[in-house]
Amino acid sequence: MASAPRRNVLFAGFEFQQKLQRGIYLYTKSLISAVKRRGHQTGILSEARASQDTVPLLSNIYHALNDPTRIRVSHRRMLLKYGTHRWLNRVKPVAVANQQSMVTEENLWFLRDVDRFLNVPYVYDTASVVNRLSFEKPLDLGFAGNAGYDTIFTTSPMAVRSAHPRAKLVQTVHDLIPLQVTTHWERTDVFYRRLKACAEHADLMLAVSDYTRNRFLEVFPHAASRIHTVYQPLPADAHALHLSEQPLVQEAVLEKFNLTKGNYCFYVGAIEGRKNIHRLIAAHGIAARGEDFPLVLAGYVDKEYAAEQNLSDVLTLPKPGAPAADAKSDTAKRRRTTRYIGYITEVEKLCLLRNARYFAFPTLSEGFGIPVLEAQTLGCPVLTTNVASIPEVVGQSAALIQDPFNVEEIAVTAKRLMEDDAYRASLRDAGLVNARRFDNETFANNVDALLARL
Repeated sequence: MASAPRRNVLFAGFEFQQKLQRGIYLYTKSLISAVKRRGHQTGILSEARASQDTVPLLSNIYHALNDPTRIRVSHRRMLLKYGTHRWLNRVKPVAVANQQSMVTEENLWFLRDVDRFLNVPYVYDTASVVNRLSFEKPLDLGFAGNAGYDTIFTTSPMAVRSAHPRAKLVQTVHDLIPLQVTTHWERTDVFYRRLKACAEHADLMLAVSDYTRNRFLEVFPHAASRIHTVYQPLPADAHALHLSEQPLVQEAVLEKFNLTKGNYCFYVGAIEGRKNIHRLIAAHGIAARGEDFPLVLAGYVDKEYAAEQNLSDVLTLPKPGAPAADAKSDTAKRRRTTRYIGYITEVEKLCLLRNARYFAFPTLSEGFGIPVLEAQTLGCPVLTTNVASIPEVVGQSAALIQDPFNVEEIAVTAKRLMEDDAYRASLRDAGLVNARRFDNETFANNVDALLARL
């Protein structure tokens, strides 16, 4: 496998505007680490408030990455910034060297793999304006070339280009879900323009699965020679994994949520239509009838979805001090079999995966499906669906639902996972073997090979 010449890579992504570090943000951390481990220089395109001096600017950048809500601006201000960028050519990026001495919480430890930052105030807000208002040309990030970067690597599709001849653009494509799944809402015109910018202006593209690559080429067949599949690794960091291995930590997490080892089914992720959670809840109610075996749900809840499926009472955390529901009420009955625990930390997630009897992921569509890989890596048997990218990722190492719309099929499979120890053990062993295909070293090698194509 050819190794890439040493490159100076600038990472750009809307993830850096997000406080909650969900799937794509975790991919971003893995990507930066992989590039750094192969000897390339790494930078992040940041959008902190401007400062004349680099010392306070570095602090501003860390604060902005830790809590991006500090710098949100009005649409009028974003239009002004775009005009400055596009027509007045007054973008003045400031390069700032990173300092390993910065003290942060675990969520920012990935910045230890970052050599420097290139700061352009409100650059992601500007990119959003360009995308949403359908300007003729995507936002030009060619200024990165003037700052010494030879590679711009986006962590998800962005409506950007690079007019600088020495600054090559690599974009990541995770899925085409907003264009193909009606249970997932995102402005399709806005999303399409991001994908179109990838197809027309990227020098290379990384697709996280063959499924995603094939769907992309159905829309943009002319891009076939520039898009390559690179599978993701387990996104959890070594520190969180180590903590989740400790018996006392696991005991504390189980006690916090009033759970016992091996006596619950677990789901973590967005709770929305595309994830098929209402059918999972219904199927679990059938499979666990009369059993003290809760379905534990963690993650963000789409409130409109919860209301549409009449699940708002179940998918809401009880308010402190509020009187308990009548034990005979429908709400109390449903909460005995389905328990929503809200947002959880990375360590809590890993501990709950390690101790669940099985992990349920009855998705309707995925670009990759990192949650099933996380569960398998930690030795947790998986129930999931035989759709989209999932069979590509798990093969025969999981209990596959053929029809994710069939509540009875989900219930029958869930019942078997609850009761059949030998079946669970076989899936556990098969999952551990399967997960080894997606290790960090393989990912780093494949990303390095992708960069070598530039």
